Amino acid sequence: MTEPSELLTMALRGMSDDWERVHTLCCDRATAAVLAEQLVRVGPGERAAAQPWMDVIREMHPDLAIEWPKPGGL
Repeated sequence: MTEPSELLTMALRGMSDDWERVHTLCCDRATAAVLAEQLVRVGPGERAAAQPWMDVIREMHPDLAIEWPKPGGL
């Protein structure tokens, strides 16, 4: 399995080939959950890049409850 930090890097900073791989890996619910956990922890400056992946994961796995943390807490 791809390391969580590598998965996050590919999602946020990768190119088309990386994004295709992330999408394929996220077909697996457990992998999608790992990426979702990483995405909700990104800083405000990376949220614009993370949001599309949050949307993709929600669409692929609607049973995963992933939301941005409330301001002031994680």
